[in-house]
Amino acid sequence: MTVKRILLVAAAVFLGILYFSVRRKQELSAYLFPMQKDETITSVSLENQYGTLEFKNDGGTWTVEKDRAYSVNEDKMKLILSALSSFKVSRKLKQDNGQYGLDPFQAKVSFTTSRGKEHALTIGNATMTGTDRYAESLDTGEVIVTDAASSSQMFGSLDAYRRKEILTVQADRIATMEYRKGDQLITALAQGTGNTWNMTYPFKAPARKIEIGEFISAMKDWNVAGYEYKATDQELGLNENGYNLTIRDTSGKEQVLWFGKDDGKKVAVRNGGQYDVLYLYSDEVNLKGLEPGKLLFVAPFAESTDRIKSIDLTFGDSMISFSVDGKAGTVSCNGTFVDMEQYTKFYISMMALTATGGEKESFTPQGTPDISIRTVDLDGAVTEVTFTGRDEQTYNMTINGITQYYTDRSRLTRMMEKLKDCLTGQSTGS
Repeated sequence: MTVKRILLVAAAVFLGILYFSVRRKQELSAYLFPMQKDETITSVSLENQYGTLEFKNDGGTWTVEKDRAYSVNEDKMKLILSALSSFKVSRKLKQDNGQYGLDPFQAKVSFTTSRGKEHALTIGNATMTGTDRYAESLDTGEVIVTDAASSSQMFGSLDAYRRKEILTVQADRIATMEYRKGDQLITALAQGTGNTWNMTYPFKAPARKIEIGEFISAMKDWNVAGYEYKATDQELGLNENGYNLTIRDTSGKEQVLWFGKDDGKKVAVRNGGQYDVLYLYSDEVNLKGLEPGKLLFVAPFAESTDRIKSIDLTFGDSMISFSVDGKAGTVSCNGTFVDMEQYTKFYISMMALTATGGEKESFTPQGTPDISIRTVDLDGAVTEVTFTGRDEQTYNMTINGITQYYTDRSRLTRMMEKLKDCLTGQSTGS
Protein backbone atom coordinates (compact mmCIF):
# COMPACT_ATOMS: atom_id res chain seq x y z
CA MET A 1 0.00 0.00 0.00
CA THR A 2 1.36 3.32 -1.07
CA VAL A 3 1.89 6.20 1.31
CA LYS A 4 -0.82 8.16 -0.52
CA ARG A 5 -3.35 5.33 -0.09
CA ILE A 6 -2.47 5.02 3.61
CA LEU A 7 -3.07 8.73 4.09
CA LEU A 8 -6.43 8.54 2.29
CA VAL A 9 -7.56 5.63 4.48
CA ALA A 10 -6.44 7.41 7.63
CA ALA A 11 -8.31 10.55 6.60
CA ALA A 12 -11.47 8.54 5.92
CA VAL A 13 -11.24 6.86 9.33
CA PHE A 14 -10.70 10.23 11.02
CA LEU A 15 -13.66 11.77 9.24
CA GLY A 16 -15.80 8.80 10.18
CA ILE A 17 -14.82 9.09 13.83
CA LEU A 18 -15.42 12.82 13.70
CA TYR A 19 -18.85 12.30 12.09
CA PHE A 20 -20.03 9.82 14.69
CA SER A 21 -18.55 11.96 17.45
CA VAL A 22 -20.52 14.97 16.23
CA ARG A 23 -23.67 12.86 15.85
CA ARG A 24 -23.14 11.49 19.35
CA LYS A 25 -22.58 15.01 20.74
CA GLN A 26 -25.72 16.24 18.98
CA GLU A 27 -27.69 13.35 20.40
CA LEU A 28 -26.39 14.02 23.90
CA SER A 29 -27.29 17.71 23.67
CA ALA A 30 -30.64 17.21 21.90
CA TYR A 31 -33.82 18.66 23.34
CA LEU A 32 -36.92 16.57 23.89
CA PHE A 33 -39.21 19.34 22.68
CA PRO A 34 -37.41 21.52 20.08
CA MET A 35 -38.88 25.03 19.93
CA GLN A 36 -38.54 27.94 17.54
CA LYS A 37 -36.69 31.07 18.65
CA ASP A 38 -39.87 33.13 18.90
CA GLU A 39 -41.87 30.29 20.48
CA THR A 40 -42.76 30.62 24.16
CA ILE A 41 -44.62 28.53 26.72
CA THR A 42 -48.06 29.91 27.57
CA SER A 43 -49.43 27.39 30.10
CA VAL A 44 -48.17 24.49 32.19
CA SER A 45 -49.96 21.68 34.03
CA LEU A 46 -47.95 19.79 36.64
CA GLU A 47 -48.93 16.66 38.55
CA ASN A 48 -46.72 15.22 41.27
CA GLN A 49 -46.96 13.77 44.77
CA TYR A 50 -48.43 17.06 46.05
CA GLY A 51 -51.33 17.09 43.59
CA THR A 52 -52.05 18.96 40.38
CA LEU A 53 -50.98 22.57 39.77
CA GLU A 54 -51.94 24.79 36.86
CA PHE A 55 -49.60 27.59 35.77
CA LYS A 56 -51.22 30.27 33.64
CA ASN A 57 -49.80 33.30 31.87
CA ASP A 58 -52.01 36.39 31.77
CA GLY A 59 -50.31 39.13 29.77
CA GLY A 60 -46.84 38.17 30.94
CA THR A 61 -47.83 37.63 34.57
CA TRP A 62 -47.82 34.03 35.77
CA THR A 63 -50.12 32.57 38.42
CA VAL A 64 -50.19 29.11 39.94
CA GLU A 65 -53.56 27.53 40.72
CA LYS A 66 -54.60 24.81 43.11
CA ASP A 67 -58.24 25.47 44.05
CA ARG A 68 -57.24 29.15 44.22
CA ALA A 69 -54.98 31.37 42.13
CA TYR A 70 -51.74 32.64 43.67
CA SER A 71 -48.98 34.90 42.39
CA VAL A 72 -46.12 32.76 41.23
CA ASN A 73 -42.51 32.71 42.40
CA GLU A 74 -40.94 34.41 39.37
CA ASP A 75 -37.50 32.87 39.86
CA LYS A 76 -38.96 29.38 40.15
CA MET A 77 -41.17 29.96 37.10
CA LYS A 78 -38.18 30.97 35.01
CA LEU A 79 -36.46 27.72 35.96
CA ILE A 80 -39.53 25.66 35.00
CA LEU A 81 -39.89 27.38 31.62
CA SER A 82 -36.18 27.06 30.94
CA ALA A 83 -36.23 23.36 31.82
CA LEU A 84 -39.21 22.58 29.58
CA SER A 85 -38.02 24.58 26.59
CA SER A 86 -34.61 22.88 26.75
CA PHE A 87 -35.42 19.50 28.28
CA LYS A 88 -32.22 17.57 27.61
CA VAL A 89 -31.98 14.10 26.12
CA SER A 90 -28.82 12.50 27.50
CA ARG A 91 -29.62 9.02 26.15
CA LYS A 92 -32.47 7.29 24.34
CA LEU A 93 -33.73 3.91 25.57
CA LYS A 94 -35.57 1.24 23.59
CA GLN A 95 -38.54 0.99 25.93
CA ASP A 96 -39.71 1.19 29.52
CA ASN A 97 -38.52 -1.93 31.30
CA GLY A 98 -40.80 -1.37 34.30
CA GLN A 99 -37.93 -0.27 36.52
CA TYR A 100 -37.86 3.34 35.38
CA GLY A 101 -40.73 4.56 37.57
CA LEU A 102 -42.76 5.81 34.61
CA ASP A 103 -45.89 3.78 35.34
CA PRO A 104 -46.99 5.04 37.74
CA PHE A 105 -44.96 8.20 37.14
CA GLN A 106 -43.22 10.42 39.68
CA ALA A 107 -44.33 13.59 37.90
CA LYS A 108 -46.28 14.47 34.78
CA VAL A 109 -45.96 17.76 32.91
CA SER A 110 -47.98 19.06 29.97
CA PHE A 111 -47.67 22.48 28.39
CA THR A 112 -48.77 24.56 25.43
CA THR A 113 -46.76 27.03 23.38
CA SER A 114 -47.46 30.30 21.63
CA ARG A 115 -47.60 28.35 18.33
CA GLY A 116 -50.47 26.24 19.60
CA LYS A 117 -48.36 23.13 20.13
CA GLU A 118 -49.09 20.78 23.02
CA HIS A 119 -46.42 18.66 24.66
CA ALA A 120 -46.42 16.26 27.59
CA LEU A 121 -43.97 14.00 29.41
CA THR A 122 -43.72 11.87 32.49
CA ILE A 123 -40.72 11.75 34.81
CA GLY A 124 -39.68 8.60 36.60
CA ASN A 125 -37.04 7.36 38.99
CA ALA A 126 -33.50 8.59 39.39
CA THR A 127 -30.77 6.48 37.79
CA MET A 128 -28.32 4.52 39.89
CA THR A 129 -25.88 7.44 39.85
CA GLY A 130 -28.55 9.83 41.12
CA THR A 131 -27.44 12.48 38.65
CA ASP A 132 -30.01 11.58 35.98
CA ARG A 133 -33.67 10.58 35.70
CA TYR A 134 -35.76 8.50 33.39
CA ALA A 135 -38.48 10.26 31.40
CA GLU A 136 -40.94 9.54 28.61
CA SER A 137 -42.30 11.85 25.94
CA LEU A 138 -46.03 11.34 25.69
CA ASP A 139 -45.85 12.99 22.26
CA THR A 140 -43.76 10.22 20.70
CA GLY A 141 -43.52 7.49 23.35
CA GLU A 142 -39.75 7.90 23.47
CA VAL A 143 -38.10 6.79 26.73
CA ILE A 144 -34.99 8.77 27.61
CA VAL A 145 -32.47 9.56 30.28
CA THR A 146 -32.28 13.24 31.20
CA ASP A 147 -30.10 15.14 33.64
CA ALA A 148 -31.54 15.82 37.08
CA ALA A 149 -31.38 19.57 36.49
CA SER A 150 -34.01 19.37 33.74
CA SER A 151 -36.46 17.46 35.91
CA SER A 152 -35.78 18.78 39.42
CA GLN A 153 -38.07 21.79 38.96
CA MET A 154 -41.12 19.52 38.65
CA PHE A 155 -41.22 18.03 42.13
CA GLY A 156 -42.18 20.98 44.33
CA SER A 157 -45.29 21.63 46.40
CA LEU A 158 -47.48 24.71 46.06
CA ASP A 159 -45.26 26.46 48.65
CA ALA A 160 -42.30 26.07 46.30
CA TYR A 161 -44.09 27.81 43.46
CA ARG A 162 -45.86 30.60 45.37
CA ARG A 163 -44.30 34.05 45.40
CA LYS A 164 -41.83 34.42 48.26
CA GLU A 165 -41.31 38.19 48.18
CA ILE A 166 -43.35 40.22 50.66
CA LEU A 167 -42.64 43.46 48.82
CA THR A 168 -42.91 43.58 45.04
CA VAL A 169 -41.93 47.26 44.81
CA GLN A 170 -38.28 48.31 45.14
CA ALA A 171 -37.87 48.90 48.86
CA ASP A 172 -34.75 51.01 48.34
CA ARG A 173 -36.58 53.34 45.96
CA ILE A 174 -39.91 54.02 47.67
CA ALA A 175 -41.39 57.33 46.52
CA THR A 176 -44.78 57.52 48.28
CA MET A 177 -46.75 55.74 51.00
CA GLU A 178 -50.45 56.05 51.82
CA TYR A 179 -51.84 54.56 55.02
CA ARG A 180 -55.61 54.00 55.17
CA LYS A 181 -58.38 52.42 57.16
CA GLY A 182 -60.67 51.14 54.45
CA ASP A 183 -60.90 53.97 51.94
CA GLN A 184 -60.30 56.65 54.60
CA LEU A 185 -56.84 58.16 54.21
CA ILE A 186 -54.93 58.50 57.48
CA THR A 187 -51.45 59.53 56.39
CA ALA A 188 -49.86 60.27 53.02
CA LEU A 189 -46.10 60.66 52.61
CA ALA A 190 -43.88 61.58 49.68
CA GLN A 191 -40.11 61.57 49.44
CA GLY A 192 -38.60 64.99 48.87
CA THR A 193 -35.15 66.07 47.75
CA GLY A 194 -32.00 65.16 49.60
CA ASN A 195 -33.45 62.06 51.26
CA THR A 196 -36.14 64.10 53.03
CA TRP A 197 -39.79 63.18 53.49
CA ASN A 198 -42.90 65.32 53.43
CA MET A 199 -46.37 64.70 54.75
CA THR A 200 -49.01 65.49 52.13
CA TYR A 201 -52.01 64.43 54.21
CA PRO A 202 -53.55 65.37 56.61
CA PHE A 203 -50.97 68.19 56.62
CA LYS A 204 -48.56 69.59 54.09
CA ALA A 205 -45.51 69.62 56.30
CA PRO A 206 -42.08 68.04 56.78
CA ALA A 207 -42.12 64.44 58.04
CA ARG A 208 -39.66 62.63 60.29
CA LYS A 209 -37.20 61.04 57.89
CA ILE A 210 -35.45 58.96 60.57
CA GLU A 211 -38.68 57.30 61.69
CA ILE A 212 -39.79 56.73 58.10
CA GLY A 213 -36.40 55.28 57.24
CA GLU A 214 -36.65 52.92 60.21
CA PHE A 215 -40.14 51.80 59.10
CA ILE A 216 -38.92 51.06 55.56
CA SER A 217 -35.91 49.17 56.94
CA ALA A 218 -38.26 47.15 59.13
CA MET A 219 -40.42 46.34 56.09
CA LYS A 220 -37.39 44.98 54.24
CA ASP A 221 -36.66 42.72 57.23
CA TRP A 222 -40.21 41.37 57.63
CA ASN A 223 -40.21 37.57 57.76
CA VAL A 224 -42.92 35.22 56.48
CA ALA A 225 -44.41 33.27 59.37
CA GLY A 226 -46.50 31.08 57.04
CA TYR A 227 -48.93 31.00 54.12
CA GLU A 228 -52.71 30.82 54.07
CA TYR A 229 -54.70 28.50 51.77
CA LYS A 230 -58.24 27.93 53.01
CA ALA A 231 -59.46 30.63 55.41
CA THR A 232 -61.97 33.22 54.21
CA ASP A 233 -61.48 36.97 54.26
CA GLN A 234 -63.95 37.19 57.13
CA GLU A 235 -62.00 34.65 59.17
CA LEU A 236 -58.76 36.49 58.44
CA GLY A 237 -60.15 39.95 59.13
CA LEU A 238 -59.25 41.01 55.60
CA ASN A 239 -62.03 43.26 54.42
CA GLU A 240 -62.61 46.63 52.80
CA ASN A 241 -62.70 48.36 56.20
CA GLY A 242 -59.28 47.08 57.29
CA TYR A 243 -55.96 48.87 57.48
CA ASN A 244 -53.98 48.98 54.25
CA LEU A 245 -50.75 50.50 53.00
CA THR A 246 -50.20 51.58 49.39
CA ILE A 247 -46.54 51.83 48.38
CA ARG A 248 -45.13 53.20 45.11
CA ASP A 249 -41.52 53.17 44.03
CA THR A 250 -39.77 55.67 41.80
CA SER A 251 -40.49 53.57 38.70
CA GLY A 252 -44.23 53.94 39.33
CA LYS A 253 -44.77 50.34 40.41
CA GLU A 254 -47.46 50.05 43.09
CA GLN A 255 -48.31 47.50 45.77
CA VAL A 256 -51.13 47.43 48.31
CA LEU A 257 -50.67 45.54 51.59
CA TRP A 258 -53.87 44.69 53.48
CA PHE A 259 -53.56 43.85 57.17
CA GLY A 260 -55.99 41.49 58.89
CA LYS A 261 -56.35 39.80 62.26
CA ASP A 262 -53.45 39.89 64.67
CA ASP A 263 -53.44 37.17 67.35
CA GLY A 264 -50.44 38.67 69.11
CA LYS A 265 -48.02 36.28 67.40
CA LYS A 266 -48.73 36.74 63.72
CA VAL A 267 -50.82 38.99 61.51
CA ALA A 268 -52.54 38.06 58.25
CA VAL A 269 -51.46 40.17 55.26
CA ARG A 270 -52.67 40.18 51.66
CA ASN A 271 -49.75 41.31 49.53
CA GLY A 272 -51.09 40.74 46.02
CA GLY A 273 -54.09 39.01 44.48
CA GLN A 274 -57.19 37.94 46.36
CA TYR A 275 -55.60 34.73 47.65
CA ASP A 276 -52.04 35.98 48.08
CA VAL A 277 -52.28 35.87 51.87
CA LEU A 278 -49.35 35.25 54.16
CA TYR A 279 -48.57 35.74 57.84
CA LEU A 280 -46.02 38.14 59.30
CA TYR A 281 -44.72 38.13 62.85
CA SER A 282 -46.68 40.63 64.93
CA ASP A 283 -43.67 42.04 66.74
CA GLU A 284 -42.09 43.01 63.41
CA VAL A 285 -45.05 45.07 62.17
CA ASN A 286 -45.76 48.46 63.75
CA LEU A 287 -48.39 50.36 61.77
CA LYS A 288 -49.00 52.84 64.59
CA GLY A 289 -45.72 54.43 63.60
CA LEU A 290 -47.49 55.68 60.46
CA GLU A 291 -49.99 57.83 62.33
CA PRO A 292 -49.69 61.58 61.54
CA GLY A 293 -48.73 62.58 65.07
CA LYS A 294 -45.81 60.13 65.01
CA LEU A 295 -44.37 61.40 61.74
CA LEU A 296 -45.24 65.11 61.67
CA PHE A 297 -42.03 67.13 61.99
CA VAL A 298 -42.79 70.82 62.47
CA ALA A 299 -39.85 72.08 64.54
CA PRO A 300 -39.84 75.89 64.69
CA PHE A 301 -36.56 76.36 66.55
CA ALA A 302 -33.06 75.98 65.17
CA GLU A 303 -31.43 72.58 65.54
CA SER A 304 -28.16 74.01 66.87
CA THR A 305 -27.40 76.36 69.75
CA ASP A 306 -24.53 77.77 67.68
CA ARG A 307 -27.00 79.54 65.40
CA ILE A 308 -28.77 81.49 68.14
CA LYS A 309 -28.01 85.12 68.98
CA SER A 310 -30.83 85.85 71.44
CA ILE A 311 -33.99 84.37 72.98
CA ASP A 312 -36.90 86.26 74.57
CA LEU A 313 -39.54 84.41 76.59
CA THR A 314 -42.76 85.98 77.87
CA PHE A 315 -45.14 84.20 80.24
CA GLY A 316 -47.57 85.85 82.63
CA ASP A 317 -45.95 89.04 83.91
CA SER A 318 -42.41 87.75 83.36
CA MET A 319 -39.99 88.29 80.49
CA ILE A 320 -36.69 86.46 80.24
CA SER A 321 -34.03 87.53 77.74
CA PHE A 322 -31.00 85.42 76.84
CA SER A 323 -28.06 86.92 74.98
CA VAL A 324 -25.53 84.52 73.44
CA ASP A 325 -21.91 85.44 72.76
CA GLY A 326 -20.63 82.70 70.50
CA LYS A 327 -17.05 83.95 70.36
CA ALA A 328 -16.70 84.12 74.12
CA GLY A 329 -18.76 80.99 74.64
CA THR A 330 -21.01 82.68 77.22
CA VAL A 331 -24.74 83.20 77.72
CA SER A 332 -26.30 85.92 79.88
CA CYS A 333 -29.87 86.19 81.12
CA ASN A 334 -31.17 89.70 81.84
CA GLY A 335 -27.53 90.76 82.11
CA THR A 336 -26.35 87.92 84.36
CA PHE A 337 -24.24 85.04 83.10
CA VAL A 338 -25.78 81.57 83.33
CA ASP A 339 -24.23 78.13 83.47
CA MET A 340 -23.55 77.01 79.89
CA GLU A 341 -24.42 73.37 80.56
CA GLN A 342 -27.78 74.30 82.09
CA TYR A 343 -28.50 76.67 79.19
CA THR A 344 -27.76 73.91 76.66
CA LYS A 345 -30.22 71.58 78.41
CA PHE A 346 -32.81 74.35 78.35
CA TYR A 347 -32.31 74.98 74.65
CA ILE A 348 -32.57 71.26 73.84
CA SER A 349 -35.96 71.25 75.63
CA MET A 350 -36.94 74.22 73.44
CA MET A 351 -35.95 72.31 70.32
CA ALA A 352 -38.29 69.52 71.48
CA LEU A 353 -41.29 71.85 71.12
CA THR A 354 -42.33 70.14 67.90
CA ALA A 355 -45.88 69.67 66.66
CA THR A 356 -47.68 66.52 67.74
CA GLY A 357 -50.76 67.15 65.59
CA GLY A 358 -52.74 69.79 63.83
CA GLU A 359 -55.66 70.86 61.68
CA LYS A 360 -55.98 70.59 57.90
CA GLU A 361 -56.15 74.36 57.54
CA SER A 362 -54.78 77.30 59.53
CA PHE A 363 -57.09 79.11 61.95
CA THR A 364 -57.21 81.86 64.56
CA PRO A 365 -56.79 80.52 68.10
CA GLN A 366 -59.09 81.66 70.88
CA GLY A 367 -57.68 83.26 74.05
CA THR A 368 -54.46 84.93 75.10
CA PRO A 369 -51.12 83.15 74.60
CA ASP A 370 -49.76 81.51 77.74
CA ILE A 371 -46.14 81.56 76.54
CA SER A 372 -44.37 83.47 73.77
CA ILE A 373 -40.87 82.72 72.50
CA ARG A 374 -38.88 84.87 70.07
CA THR A 375 -35.47 83.84 68.75
CA VAL A 376 -32.99 85.73 66.59
CA ASP A 377 -30.40 83.78 64.59
CA LEU A 378 -26.88 84.99 63.87
CA ASP A 379 -27.98 85.82 60.33
CA GLY A 380 -30.80 87.99 61.70
CA ALA A 381 -33.67 85.56 60.96
CA VAL A 382 -36.47 85.88 63.53
CA THR A 383 -38.76 83.08 64.71
CA GLU A 384 -41.79 83.86 66.88
CA VAL A 385 -43.91 81.13 68.43
CA THR A 386 -46.81 81.57 70.83
CA PHE A 387 -48.55 78.82 72.75
CA THR A 388 -52.27 79.16 73.48
CA GLY A 389 -54.26 76.63 75.48
CA ARG A 390 -56.15 74.18 73.26
CA ASP A 391 -57.33 71.60 75.79
CA GLU A 392 -56.03 69.98 78.96
CA GLN A 393 -53.35 68.06 77.09
CA THR A 394 -52.23 70.41 74.31
CA TYR A 395 -51.31 73.95 73.28
CA ASN A 396 -51.99 75.53 69.89
CA MET A 397 -48.76 76.70 68.26
CA THR A 398 -48.76 79.96 66.32
CA ILE A 399 -45.57 79.98 64.26
CA ASN A 400 -44.68 83.33 62.72
CA GLY A 401 -48.34 84.34 62.76
CA ILE A 402 -49.80 81.08 61.39
CA THR A 403 -51.72 78.67 63.61
CA GLN A 404 -52.27 75.11 62.36
CA TYR A 405 -50.42 72.75 64.67
CA TYR A 406 -50.40 71.90 68.35
CA THR A 407 -47.98 70.33 70.81
CA ASP A 408 -48.30 68.45 74.09
CA ARG A 409 -48.44 70.50 77.28
CA SER A 410 -45.88 68.15 78.81
CA ARG A 411 -43.24 69.53 76.44
CA LEU A 412 -43.84 73.09 77.63
CA THR A 413 -43.79 71.89 81.25
CA ARG A 414 -40.42 70.23 80.69
CA MET A 415 -39.02 73.35 79.02
CA MET A 416 -40.12 75.54 81.94
CA GLU A 417 -38.42 73.13 84.36
CA LYS A 418 -35.18 73.41 82.39
CA LEU A 419 -35.57 77.20 82.31
CA LYS A 420 -35.85 77.25 86.09
CA ASP A 421 -32.71 75.07 86.42
CA CYS A 422 -30.89 77.42 84.09
CA LEU A 423 -31.85 80.55 86.06
CA THR A 424 -31.10 79.07 89.46
CA GLY A 425 -27.74 77.74 88.28
CA GLN A 426 -26.44 81.14 87.17
CA SER A 427 -22.73 81.58 86.54
CA THR A 428 -20.45 84.50 87.33
CA GLY A 429 -19.08 84.40 83.78
CA SER A 430 -15.46 84.46 82.83
